[in-house]
Amino acid sequence: MTVVIVGAGIGGLVTALRLHHEGLDCEVYEQSEQIRELGVGLNALPNAVKELAVLGLLDWLEELGVRTSELFYTHRLGHEILRRPCGMQAGFSYPQLSIHRGQLQGVLLRAVRERLGPDAVRTGHRLVGFEQDARGVRADFVGRRGEALDPAHGAVLAAADGIHSTVRSLLFPEEGPPCWNGVMMWRGATDWPEFGTGRAPTAPVKPSWTPPASAATWRDMPTLPTRCRPTSTIACRPPARWCSATAMAARKA
Repeated sequence: MTVVIVGAGIGGLVTALRLHHEGLDCEVYEQSEQIRELGVGLNALPNAVKELAVLGLLDWLEELGVRTSELFYTHRLGHEILRRPCGMQAGFSYPQLSIHRGQLQGVLLRAVRERLGPDAVRTGHRLVGFEQDARGVRADFVGRRGEALDPAHGAVLAAADGIHSTVRSLLFPEEGPPCWNGVMMWRGATDWPEFGTGRAPTAPVKPSWTPPASAATWRDMPTLPTRCRPTSTIACRPPARWCSATAMAARKA
């Protein structure tokens, strides 16, 4: 039994590792020519970390991430509104990890290639259709220039191809694209000294975006305004002068 997985993001790679862990064959197809470590930070909650630990990835992830022990909110003057423990400090059996999204994907990709083989993830394959019958499913792909590639055959097709899923659009053609919910989000990342119970990861975090050589200060860096859908994660580096304007817009909303 072979499972054909469409998409080599976090969902697709974890699916491949779990299937391999259970003794099932699988193949992963990714439309991008190259898989790059993109994104900023995310929090993997204990229920998610448990699944990664079962796959033997916890030590790798702890080298790159931070065991988050608490979460607290303050208002704009710094007064505390709420504080609560996280992860094992909250009684869970597994930690909560704050980790760079791209490095998490990098760990998963490395594990897939080590365990399933160097050709387990086939890049440059864009899904354009599939057909299912009593014998299984056939997935059809094209390359970057639109040329037809060899189809994939399996007992199951697992769609992990993101918010603009081709599989979903074929299954539900009347649904249309995701609707914008009217929220404009600004997200940024910067180096900051350790404080409170935080600490720096053991392994250095590689930046997913490099400013041009002429960008000497935050004010010189390009701005990336983006309309995002509810499940999108948009990484941007706004200049410092945007901070007060963004906070004001949030309060008005």
